[in-house]
This record gives sequence, C-alpha cells and structure tokens, in this order.
Amino acid sequence: MDRRLLIILYPFNIRKFDIERYEIIQLQNYFRVEIHHFHNILYPNFKNFYYKNLSKKNNIISFNSIGHWKNYILKKKDKNKKISVINFLFKDNVSSINILLFLKKCKITRIDIFNPGLPIYSVEKKIFNVYENYFYKIKNFFFRTKYVFENSKILIKKFFFWNFLSLFINLKPDFILVAGKKYLDLFKKSKIYIVNGNTTDYSKYLRIKNIKKIIKDSNYGVFLAAPGPNFSDYLFWKTKMVDLYEEYYSSLDRFFTDLEKINKVKIVIALHPKSKKEKYLSYLGNRKGYYDRSLELVKNCKFVVTFASTSLSYALLFKKPIFFLYTNNLKNKSPAEMKYSIFLQRLIGGKLININDYSLDQIDINQNKISIKNYNRYIKNYIKFGKNSDPNYKIINSLL
Repeated sequence: MDRRLLIILYPFNIRKFDIERYEIIQLQNYFRVEIHHFHNILYPNFKNFYYKNLSKKNNIISFNSIGHWKNYILKKKDKNKKISVINFLFKDNVSSINILLFLKKCKITRIDIFNPGLPIYSVEKKIFNVYENYFYKIKNFFFRTKYVFENSKILIKKFFFWNFLSLFINLKPDFILVAGKKYLDLFKKSKIYIVNGNTTDYSKYLRIKNIKKIIKDSNYGVFLAAPGPNFSDYLFWKTKMVDLYEEYYSSLDRFFTDLEKINKVKIVIALHPKSKKEKYLSYLGNRKGYYDRSLELVKNCKFVVTFASTSLSYALLFKKPIFFLYTNNLKNKSPAEMKYSIFLQRLIGGKLININDYSLDQIDINQNKISIKNYNRYIKNYIKFGKNSDPNYKIINSLL
C-alpha cells in the first residue's frame, strides 16, 4: 500500500538545517514527503538571504507561479486518495492567501505550526512596567526609525491578511501544533483544533536518546552564536546591524578571554545555522566552532553564553547558568534588541553582561546562580506543555 502524501509548504529555499529541525527524514518513515518552496514567488528580494547550506534532495520542488503550483496539486489529487499539508507560509501577502484558499477549496488537510522558540512580550505583561514600555518604544522610534517603519509594515500586513480577511474568508488550518502553555492560551478562542507540540529544539531533545559527548572533558562554556554581523539576517527589516564587524568580534574575543581566565575554562562556539561551517574562527581568537551541535555541547558544558538564541532552551533543560550579552552599541542605538535582552534575563534569571564594560566579578560563574523555579516555568510556558514525550513527527503522524 502506498504511503500517504505529505506536502510541506515553505516560503524560502530549504537548508540542510531545515530538513533536520523539521524532522523530514523521520516523517518519511510514515509519508511520501514533498517540499514545495515559493522563494521566487513570495520573497524574490531575499534571493541572497537563504542561500547557504542548501539541501539538494530530489523531493524539493520550486514553483515560479501560483498557477503552476495549482495545476501540480490538481494532478496529485487525481493520483492520491489523501494529501495533507504542513504549512510554514506567512499570511502576509496575496499569493500566500491564494495558496491557502486553494487548499481549502481542494479539501486538503492543513497543519500550521506555532512554536517561536523564544517568548514574546504580549504573553508576559508584567515583565516591564508602563513607563519602561513607552520609554523603549519612543527611544526605538528615534534611534531605529527605519526598523520601526519596516516592522510596522509587516505588522499591518499580518493584521490585514489574517485578522481582517479572516472576518470574510476562512483561512484557519484544520490543526495547529503549538509549543508551550502560554502560546496554547493564545489560541483557545480561535476555534482551531489545537495540538500540544514542542519547539523544534525540544523535539530534537526528545528524539535523540543517546546524546554524544563531543568534547572529552566538560571544562568549557558554550557561546550560542548569532548570525551577525558576520552573517546578518537584517534584510527582513532593510536595516543594518548597529555593531560593526571588527568592533563586535574584537570586543567579543576580549570578553571570552577574560571569561576563560576567571573561570579556568575554554569557550567553544555553537555556530548559527545561517553561518558558514568553520572549524576554527579566526575572527574569534581561533576558537573552535561546531555546526549543528548545540544540544551536545550544552549538555556537558559549565555554562552558556548568548545574546538571544532559541537554543538557550537546552541550557534550561540541562539546568546550565546563562550569561546574556549586550554591547554599548546595542544599548545606545538599538533599544528594541536591548529591551529583549533585559526581557529574557528577567524572565529566566542569569547575568546580563555588557561585553564593552564589565567587572571580573560579574563574569565569575560562581556568582551566576540559576533559578530552578524560573527554568521550569519557562520550559512549561515556552518549550513544551504537559507530559508529552513524543517528538513532533510522531504527533503529526498521529493526526493524519
């Protein structure tokens, strides 16, 4: 008997990292999987954005027009009794809405995924008071005007294409897989069939039974690297990072040197998926880099260092101390990012460190105690919900 057809709708080019985090290989044990990406239709201006470490699997299909894709789907429906879709498209333009409406017309079961991997302000209203909220909004308007303008355009599009159009046409999925109690609460009034799921990081944690020790001893700290400024993703907001390449990495290198000396450890780099696969990073004191090994590195480390990475969930799961970093430029020129760093530190605990201005006492790991209460609350609210122990691919299989 032929396996069921599962189509994954993706807005950008598919990277090897995406194949791994969305558990495509595991889904292929249950389904015939096709990946349809619409990079050329939906976001042609980002052709130089999602281009590193691309997957070349033969089940990845690119479409240059919506009409081409519709004809393809109709032919597939003639040959397949049951087709299901996992949708990663954003509801922010006419083409995306056209695709989703066509799925409804064809009565194709659709699953949406909502697991941001990091908390959002709207579900944690008590972290900042009214004064702080207005202070950062006003400061952001003056210092990051273009960012505010571009982000406002995105929010207006999302409101129009999702909230407003939803009053007149049915854009709701058949299921929505949600990670974390806080996000589950967001959808309670939506009349969508809500499924308890996991973040991609936690799903990986569940499916890897034997986590390998890739560094012999455990006398190291892990830096969960951001994509920029070396590999920036600010094209979304058509802005530049406030930290320049040389200044940022030289400051970070000096900070790591002090961090190593005071704590008698070495710092290793968990490379960001958008970065190059580099064994040794010349721009960070020739420290060793590891690609797609955040889980393994964090499990056996002494502590974690990050600006704001979804992989910090591993630090919470393995109860590791966290140093949240920021720079002078971030503090003075990028209020929104500075606010989010403060937001995470208040929510989780740990130390918030300015890498341009710190004392050695601040970076002593013995002074960085974790809050088990905060860690467990974060895991419940933003990583998983309840006692679910199945990775996402098993949950999806049970739905379809």
